[in-house]
Amino acid sequence: MTGPFVIAQILQSLWTAAFRPKYKGNLMYISTGLLAGTAYSLSKAHAVIVANNQQLGFLQYIQYFLPITLHFGWTTAAALVNLNGAVSMNESSSSNLVRWVG
Repeated sequence: MTGPFVIAQILQSLWTAAFRPKYKGNLMYISTGLLAGTAYSLSKAHAVIVANNQQLGFLQYIQYFLPITLHFGWTTAAALVNLNGAVSMNESSSSNLVRWVG
């Protein structure tokens, strides 16, 4: 679990630096990619916990599984919202693409 979790924390730290108003146009996709990478890494850490959940007691389950699950869910939703914002604010995006992304 340590490797994917550490990578997720690094990617989220980089996302905070990349999610700035000065990044416009195609540069907005950098923060989207970093946030999606965070969600993907957290999904791998989540999978490790799920595979070994018989070894966890109730307190450990609440202490480790619940926060990673919430963080994984939040970053997944935020990556989709970030993608939607990047596509809709990009002036070169076609109306069909904007409609497809939501």
